Amino acid sequence: MKFTNTHGLPDVLAQAIISNEHIKTGQYSVTELIAPPRVTQLKQRHDHLITRDVSSMLWMFLGTAVHSALSKVAESEPLRYLCERQMTIEVPFGLARVVVSGSCDLYDKMERILHDWKCTVSNTFVRGPKFEWEAQLNIYALMIEKFLGGERGPKKILNHLICRDWQGWQAKKEGYPKTAFPSIEYGMWTEDQTMAYLMSRVALHEMAKSLSDDLLPECSEEDRWNRNIRCAQYCEAAPFCNQWRSIQEGKDGDTKNGGNGKALETDEGSGKATSPKRKRVRKQAS
Repeated sequence: MKFTNTHGLPDVLAQAIISNEHIKTGQYSVTELIAPPRVTQLKQRHDHLITRDVSSMLWMFLGTAVHSALSKVAESEPLRYLCERQMTIEVPFGLARVVVSGSCDLYDKMERILHDWKCTVSNTFVRGPKFEWEAQLNIYALMIEKFLGGERGPKKILNHLICRDWQGWQAKKEGYPKTAFPSIEYGMWTEDQTMAYLMSRVALHEMAKSLSDDLLPECSEEDRWNRNIRCAQYCEAAPFCNQWRSIQEGKDGDTKNGGNGKALETDEGSGKATSPKRKRVRKQAS
């Protein structure tokens, strides 16, 4: 990937943003795995052609600053907190096992609560929880359970949103966050459900490796964040995506052959899949 600084950010800030890299110790990171296979493959294949301006990464950098502050707190109480700890889990795939790695933002071992912070916009809360985030937290929860032992694993998983565009005058509107820091609680998946999800995602991504760009599984409407927000504003793979070109040309943008991998329980006889019952609770932080 190439970086530009077209808006003339101070060099020290630009370099800090560029050097903010995530560590991956397995074949897939959790972030890569929960992303659509089309996005992951196109980004990997065309990485040398992708250009990103550092100004577009400022909010990501803010999120990193939050994580850094949390790490300092965690380091002062290591018996209570687990923060940014790199963990792995092995996922069966055929006769092999694929290693998936990830690190949670903060786990409170005393309260047994897994916390994850997202720097985002208020509409994210208004639109409701993202399935990708629910899956991400449940995978981290299973990793922690394996790392610490079942009796010390999470009993609750929470997303804490940092709404950078929050406006107090809108707080009285129904559905709008009452604070710039609302929280979302998700229901816990069972180990079997989480492993089934991981296996389905690994299979999708491994299958995608052998396909040409134009034949990659298409992103579903939810993958595209409804109304193609992801494609138009955030996806670095968009310039290389024939699905996005078709959508721009006014053709059918929906998909029937890739989806977002929600299937967690599969009826092997029928090939049909069902999702687990999930609890998503939007909470207004006090």
